[in-house]
Amino acid sequence: KQLVSTQSTGYQRRVRVKDNNSMCNYLFVLDSEKSRNELNQFLLDHCKSSEDSSPSNMTLKWQNGVISNYEYLMYVNNIADRTLNNLSQYPVYPWIFTDYTSNSIDINNPEIYRDLTKPIGALTAKRLKSILDRYHDMPDPKFMYGSHYSTPGYVTYYLMRSQPGLMLCLMGGKFDHPDRVFSGIAESWNNVNINTADFKELIPQFYDGDGSFLENRMKINLGKRQNGSVVDHVDLPPWAANPKDFVTKMRAGLESDYVSSNLHHWIDLIFGYKQRGDLAEKSHNVFHNLCYPGSVDLNSILDPNEKNSVVTQILEFGQVPQQVFTKPHPERKMTAPHPTPTVIKSDSTIDEKIPDKEELAPEKSRRLSAVGTSLDKYILSEKIPVKEHVTFFIECSETRSMYVGTASGMLYTYRLPAMKYAYSVIISNVSLMCAMDLGHSLCVGSSDGKCYFLSKQQGNVYLAFPAHYDTVSDITMDSNLIFSSSWDSSVKVWDVVKGPGGKVKTLRLFNEMDHEDRVHNIGVIEAILVSCVDASMIVVWDWDTMEILHNVDYSHHDITQVSIWNSKIVLAGVSIVYLDIRTFAEEFSKRFDAPITSYQILKDSNAVVIAESSGKVTLFDMVEGVAKGEFTANQCNLTRVQYLNLSDGLLLVGNESKYFDVYKNVS
Repeated sequence: KQLVSTQSTGYQRRVRVKDNNSMCNYLFVLDSEKSRNELNQFLLDHCKSSEDSSPSNMTLKWQNGVISNYEYLMYVNNIADRTLNNLSQYPVYPWIFTDYTSNSIDINNPEIYRDLTKPIGALTAKRLKSILDRYHDMPDPKFMYGSHYSTPGYVTYYLMRSQPGLMLCLMGGKFDHPDRVFSGIAESWNNVNINTADFKELIPQFYDGDGSFLENRMKINLGKRQNGSVVDHVDLPPWAANPKDFVTKMRAGLESDYVSSNLHHWIDLIFGYKQRGDLAEKSHNVFHNLCYPGSVDLNSILDPNEKNSVVTQILEFGQVPQQVFTKPHPERKMTAPHPTPTVIKSDSTIDEKIPDKEELAPEKSRRLSAVGTSLDKYILSEKIPVKEHVTFFIECSETRSMYVGTASGMLYTYRLPAMKYAYSVIISNVSLMCAMDLGHSLCVGSSDGKCYFLSKQQGNVYLAFPAHYDTVSDITMDSNLIFSSSWDSSVKVWDVVKGPGGKVKTLRLFNEMDHEDRVHNIGVIEAILVSCVDASMIVVWDWDTMEILHNVDYSHHDITQVSIWNSKIVLAGVSIVYLDIRTFAEEFSKRFDAPITSYQILKDSNAVVIAESSGKVTLFDMVEGVAKGEFTANQCNLTRVQYLNLSDGLLLVGNESKYFDVYKNVS
């Protein structure tokens, strides 16, 4: 059995278990919080949790468009202990549209969307001023809103036509007054904008299903309103042809570019760091004290009548979800081109006008088709001897060659795809450390502090440039500039001066960034340079202005390597860690069994091949944040790994011995 998720509600523990590829739900009802916590710990200790559904993995999938906005919101609701089986902890979804009166609607027009940076009670300036005036004059504990955005009453308000029994139970066997029941979409939206006691958000049914909850199919007598109108089906916006069309268009709006780009703000308010404390107050997001989990110690109330009264208030008054995120939630990446305006009219169905859900989500990056989804078809083909252990592999597609650097200072050249030996050349009398393909030439960094330039056509070194005082640890190129890092605690930016035939004549120093310790490697994109320094320090520079943008200790992850991928800073040590390149917030981390000695992010793919010191080689999906396959190489202490995107499917693995292994895909 595999534990997928657990949720707590009061003294209940809902457990989702995967058994033989089927999903089951179990509800345990216990007599105390202590018993519930003990059961929860027992389940966590004895069941294998699915890493595929961990919060960091699911956030990563959402960011990369693997799952939709709707699916991600349902997931966040679930881990915040909100479930469709509990009216007092029902999943909450946002209002998104502001236009429920027009004949047509353009989902690409940002003016039709609600401001997702504000809670529902702060959308109208006039009402908010009245609320804040009362709040400032109120004694402690203060609250801005006397009602909540999700209560059992609000859920039954929306579902009274499809599940009338819920309202009858809540209202003592009768329906609410006809003037207060759910009668129209536009009317409800108007109420939550002007009414000083109405702040309700929506429920999942507004974005999923056939919309039958909006129809009075049971022909229930819901009475007449004061204006004489009979309460029957819910009045829909003119742009909706029928309930199903309404829900489908609402879903299209939920998956739109605007909502995808702003949904993280709403998540911050409802489930995140703006839910409580000073930030909640600044965001106008403060509710009654009883709405917050843990605000009252029920075990300290000895009087059963008083305890029952407090529990009833908590259940009926509405509850703030369990706080899921304590830092700003990352944005969703919007990589797809903006579509042409999509105008939806009431006389056309959504299927004719709106792309399907796959098209509405951000464009997915290319999948793992180049490697497959498993490494179990790779077998050892041959062991190739070298003078000393391998320090780098570098593939040059133009010459169909693989260059292999070694600790002896010798560079080996093999012809692809057969890995046939071509020639070798002694570059230096000390270890080669790194290399970069410059087209006609190969630039090789050495432990003697020099950058060697090798003619690929002639196979000889034509320039040995003294770049550093100590080992050149990494070299890369961006914006026609060469960047080199070194154990002399510096990163240098070089302007390339070329001579006849396009060969590098010399390097001219453009900028230099000094560090407090040895620099192991670097990543560059546009004006951003990231350096990995001894003791797992990560320094982010604006290399043009020489300004340090970010400087933080990642020793808890034992970081030794850094690169930049898909607008993320990727760190590797005993963990793979992603940082947002703009905010530098940690978005995802995955700890491995042994230190990562080498990794290669594959071109035109979401995959990275990872080598661990233990000898394990893993294919890791960087979009979903999970391993897609692994195998154990013949040797431990792996030093380098290289995947070749060829029809033969070669995988090269270097270790501390005097040879490297060639694995072939035999599938």
